[in-house]
Amino acid sequence: MEKRPKISRQSIRDASRHLKPAIGLVWRADHKAFLTLLLITLVSSILPVGHTLMGRWIIDSVLAAANSDLSVRDGIKIVSPYVAAELALMLMGMALVQYRRYATEVLNQKLSYSVSSQIMEKAAQLDIHYFEDAAFLDKLQSARQETKYRAMGLISEGFFLIQNSLTLISFVTPIIIFNPWIALILFGSTLPAFVAQTYYSRMTFRLHSWHMPEGRKMTYYEHLLTSDSAAKEIRVFQLARSLMSRHSDLFRQVFKEDQKLAFRKSFASVLWGALSSLSFYACYAWIIFKTIARALSLGQMTFYLASFRQLQGTFVGLFQNINSMFEHGLFMQNLFAVLNVPTSDPMREKGELPLNLKLDFSAGIEFRNVSFRYPTQQTWALRNFKLKVGAGQTIAFVGENGSGKTTLIKLLTRLYEPTEGEIYLFGQPLSYLPKEEFYKHFGVIFQDFVQYQSTVRDNVGFGAVNDMADEKRFSNAVQQGGADELVSSLPEGWETVLGGWFRKGRQLSGGQWQRIALSRAFMRDAQILILDEPTSAMDADKEMAIFSQLKDRAFGKTVFLVSHRFGTVRMADQIIFLKQGVVSESGNHADLMLAQGQYSRLFELQAEGYR
Repeated sequence: MEKRPKISRQSIRDASRHLKPAIGLVWRADHKAFLTLLLITLVSSILPVGHTLMGRWIIDSVLAAANSDLSVRDGIKIVSPYVAAELALMLMGMALVQYRRYATEVLNQKLSYSVSSQIMEKAAQLDIHYFEDAAFLDKLQSARQETKYRAMGLISEGFFLIQNSLTLISFVTPIIIFNPWIALILFGSTLPAFVAQTYYSRMTFRLHSWHMPEGRKMTYYEHLLTSDSAAKEIRVFQLARSLMSRHSDLFRQVFKEDQKLAFRKSFASVLWGALSSLSFYACYAWIIFKTIARALSLGQMTFYLASFRQLQGTFVGLFQNINSMFEHGLFMQNLFAVLNVPTSDPMREKGELPLNLKLDFSAGIEFRNVSFRYPTQQTWALRNFKLKVGAGQTIAFVGENGSGKTTLIKLLTRLYEPTEGEIYLFGQPLSYLPKEEFYKHFGVIFQDFVQYQSTVRDNVGFGAVNDMADEKRFSNAVQQGGADELVSSLPEGWETVLGGWFRKGRQLSGGQWQRIALSRAFMRDAQILILDEPTSAMDADKEMAIFSQLKDRAFGKTVFLVSHRFGTVRMADQIIFLKQGVVSESGNHADLMLAQGQYSRLFELQAEGYR
């Protein structure tokens, strides 16, 4: 474990500076509920001193009536207003408590939804490399799991801080007038407990941060053991016990350290709590002495004893509010770290973005000395790549695993930006094109495409969400993707739920899922189609049918095809053979076979397997 952190002014400032943006989150979620809670807080702050004063006046008026010659009825008339006032204060307090719970619940639900929406919106804007960064994923998971209630906790504690502060002022003023040393003793006795709790809040946050990787691993093991995607392998390879054992080992590791911290925190609380209690009873004894010496009336004694207890409780509550706000503020750091990740276009920041972009669709696509290196790696995934693709051409990328094929697709779809060089699309650098405009021109099926646990209509229509009402486009897309027979055979047609997560879901084979995903790529009326292993799970006859018609289906479109099956790329206008991020060979199928190079050798090896 790392060296334990010290509580510093900077750490307190880091936690407290999130109060203002947290208030902004709550205000945007439901400002009416926020103002209601603030009003309840202000009213609730004066109720304790009102109760205490009523108690004093009731006792004094009872004693005065008992020691006078008044009748019982007249004595009751004297006491009744104070009793009625105390009853009214009690009923008001009960009503405020219940309404506070109601307003807090409403605000908490709206805030939870608002925070989740902001996290999802930010995640949708981030570059893909953030999702390949373990440190960022730790912050993202913490933001999703913790800050939904931490933001509300920060505001709630802030309200209680205001309430306790006002209550403190109402109680401390008469006590200071009576004896300032008592106020000082009661304050000083609670201060060590506050310092200890603040220290352990910092430790709790740090320990939580240390354990976030283990927490994500535990979540991953839980997902493997409870999801349909891994169920077959886990049973065939009998992995359940091994995975549960790893899950248990991680839990014991985390639990042991959490338990140790919880014990130390509890021990410190008991130790300093005892000091606080001793201080209170010392003041208690002094008040009793003053009453026996007839320096105070019984009502005054009751008032001061109640005030002492309330004052010390308020001191403790005040410090707990500050400590809880500090702890919540620490956890809020992860949320704002995620929400503040920059997503703006670097070219736009430099002021280099042309005002009037003119796209020339006949210009096609050009890679100009493009090199790329992944942020966490030292070696180049792609080096000095040059390629010019005319509009309407079909380009195939082939090569061994790790040769750079998928990297090219990521660069072309702007999931990553080139480390060096530039990619031009329709006569303009990709970095000049706003992504909203850029993606309109692309239809894509990735090798690891998503199997949406939703209807066929959604699975295909997500390729062009703005055109999901266009039935003709739907029909053309499933026909081009080779899924028309599949859709017509499903029990509820377009409205059949796919996958096994939800009721009435229909699970598909790998090849059937791939046809649905290919239809999704064709759903978008795009100038460019990117097909990354689009038929790897299909039967040979279905694969041949799709590729034999690809030229007609993609007429006028520029197609980028990635495949390990060399027989499927013969129809490409140009085949690029990649090796370790560098172009090894290029040309059409006939030229490459005549060259007797690596392409020819691997093609013959694959062909031999079919003979």
